[in-house]
Amino acid sequence: GVIFSSGIGNLNLSDSYSTVNISSAAGMAISGYIGGIIGGVNSGTATISNSYFAGSINASTVNVGGIIGGGSAPTSVVLNQVYATGTVSGTTNVGGLAGAATAAFNINNSYWDTETTGQAAAVGNNLGTQTNLVGLTTAQSTQLASYANWGNAIDAQGGTGAVWRIYEGQSGPLLRTFLKPLTISTNNVSKTYDGTNYTGGTLDYAVHGSYDSSKLLGTATLAGSALNARNAGTYNLDIGGLYSGQDGYDLVVDTGTLTINKRLLTLTATDASKEYDGKLTSADKPLISGRQRGDSIVGLTQSYLDKNAGTGKTINVNAGYTIRDGNNGNNYDVVIVNSTAGVITPKALTISTVANSKVYDGGLTSANKPLVTGLVTGDSVSGLFQQYETKTVGENKKLLLKAGYVVRDGNDGGNYSVTEQGSMDGVITAH
Repeated sequence: GVIFSSGIGNLNLSDSYSTVNISSAAGMAISGYIGGIIGGVNSGTATISNSYFAGSINASTVNVGGIIGGGSAPTSVVLNQVYATGTVSGTTNVGGLAGAATAAFNINNSYWDTETTGQAAAVGNNLGTQTNLVGLTTAQSTQLASYANWGNAIDAQGGTGAVWRIYEGQSGPLLRTFLKPLTISTNNVSKTYDGTNYTGGTLDYAVHGSYDSSKLLGTATLAGSALNARNAGTYNLDIGGLYSGQDGYDLVVDTGTLTINKRLLTLTATDASKEYDGKLTSADKPLISGRQRGDSIVGLTQSYLDKNAGTGKTINVNAGYTIRDGNNGNNYDVVIVNSTAGVITPKALTISTVANSKVYDGGLTSANKPLVTGLVTGDSVSGLFQQYETKTVGENKKLLLKAGYVVRDGNDGGNYSVTEQGSMDGVITAH
């Protein structure tokens, strides 16, 4: 390991790592112990914290560990917040973190990769006190959540004061003290809402300051709230996919913003035409311009400003419609265009005399009332009478409508085209 001494006095080792490759044949172990950081301790005390081993140990001997080979009483050894990911092999008393541990060994809050070390146990000779020792798979070793026992001492963000830096899914924990800060910034992006999820396209970013491109690993990918953003609004434009090894960089991302602007949605009333029906409704639907794929508008109707017959009628787009865009309609700026070219044509109204028979009375009056056909509900005709053309006795007498009737439709009768129909159905018998 980094240190092989069997009698080191008092050692306090922190913020260290080893990537050495160690080989040893049987009977050649230095001081009888082999470890990735410290070989062995036979006297004094040793405290190792915030350290890791990522090299390899191939030994044909006993007492082999990823961090320390071991020690003998009365040695006091404390391991805290350490981990091992390098190969660890030996014959007896072999562990992912420590080989032969005496009762004075205390190992806390530490991890080892069970796959890469090849060791199922943290300690080969399981003495001493072990607290929160967790074996991880290689995949788990690159996940921030796996190191919960380290608390705030580790994070996945650049530029913080945490001892450890991990690149999620890309690296194990790295010591920040050996990483050089490097800032990457994303440029602001804007688009108009189009109903599709934002996936970044060609991610526009810049690296600030000089750097060794061989140590900036991975491929930049879109991250942050902008990833798959669909609705109008402002989102965080972050970068993922880039990472570094221990001899590289603590990447600090200066995030930009994605702005999705609202799209213009125009609802235009149709220049409709209908026959007078006493109502404001229009069977035609407004025209829609600017609606994006996947969105819909329900309850969209239009109506006349007034019900009376005429040309150049105003038709309005009715309120109460619902834009279904997954954002309560907030992906659109809505513009309403009303029509001023609506037409309501007069309705045919027929007033016909009804057959009548009476005894001669010297007058022209007829007791029966004329028949009205085509009148819209709510409208009426007042002062409607019929009379004989002549007062003399006879059959097949001509019946006529009496002038002066009034069509009550709120438009002085202008909502109707009136046809008057007389008949030869009158009879006056002798007195």
